[in-house]
Amino acid sequence: MQRPAGLSSQSVSFVVCDYTCSDGFTREPESSVCPALLCNPRRNLVSPKAILMMNQLRTSSFKGEIIRFFNAAAHWNRHPKDYNNRMAIAKTNQPSLWQKLLPKPDAASNKYTRGSALIVGGYPITGAARLAAMACARSGAGITTIACPQIALPIYASSMLSVMTKPFDSDKTFNNLISDARISAYLIGPGAGLSQETRAQAQAILSKASPCVIDADAIKAFAGHQAILRNTIQAPCVLTPHEGEFKHLFDLDDDRNASVTRAARQTGAIVLLKGSDTLIADPEGRLIVNENASPTLATAGSGDVLAGIITGLLAQGMPAFEAAAAATWIHAEAARLFGIGLIAEDIVEMLPTALTELAEG
Repeated sequence: MQRPAGLSSQSVSFVVCDYTCSDGFTREPESSVCPALLCNPRRNLVSPKAILMMNQLRTSSFKGEIIRFFNAAAHWNRHPKDYNNRMAIAKTNQPSLWQKLLPKPDAASNKYTRGSALIVGGYPITGAARLAAMACARSGAGITTIACPQIALPIYASSMLSVMTKPFDSDKTFNNLISDARISAYLIGPGAGLSQETRAQAQAILSKASPCVIDADAIKAFAGHQAILRNTIQAPCVLTPHEGEFKHLFDLDDDRNASVTRAARQTGAIVLLKGSDTLIADPEGRLIVNENASPTLATAGSGDVLAGIITGLLAQGMPAFEAAAAATWIHAEAARLFGIGLIAEDIVEMLPTALTELAEG
């Protein structure tokens, strides 16, 4: 195997191959070749045990699609179709990357200094925005408000106690609500519905030049209108698609790292591509991969909770890239702490425990 320029056994401590090497291993090979390589023959993927020490790697060629080079905090994803020119550098998400930037209340704090978040609530789907609002509040935002259609006010108001609800019945009243100078972060998308109105509301929020999160239907609403999205973004913005939503706006190829990095550069936004290994990229080329997610997060409403956590951190003034990374890690840690049987509401309830452990650590 040819070693990419700049990488050596001194700079990189081990290698993980995600696809079978040229020897075609589908079993644990002889120890003289590499005692740690173990392939999954059903998927042709190397298991997490497949750690190849650089000084043990002796294969002469590589027929796989991606090879990852890891050191203690970073890994490189390589796509051999463009072997000499494409290398996306990613750091593994961990608290040391953002813990010092986590907002912390002090004796002088009040609800206004801790940030005000506004979340746009949808109708008839109301649970998504409510989950996001509770996650936002649990993440430390001093004031969390849901702006909802007039018809949905009884639903939101009767079920939310610590979260304020404010109705709108026209574009004018909506614009009045989002123009409150005290708002320090916005979220639109959970349960919003796929419509031209959703896109118009997202554009109105983006025009306020305050940090915001664009999620779910608000992402899909910009399908075919990527230039409008790019030109409207005036402040830190986090897009939080899963793969299906991502494909409404961007190309997604086998090299997910390159795809996400490209999307961030195209839009000028932080792009968080949700998955078992969530990727977070910014327009400057920084890339983080989150690897602590529990399979139990595959449950309805989980993504709404994540969007709410990011919004809560943004409202408190945390930088957008670090807020997205921190929220992703905290979201996964809350799920781990709860365990089996997790539903989205449980993630919200476990946030104080996860945040307390970070504060004490």
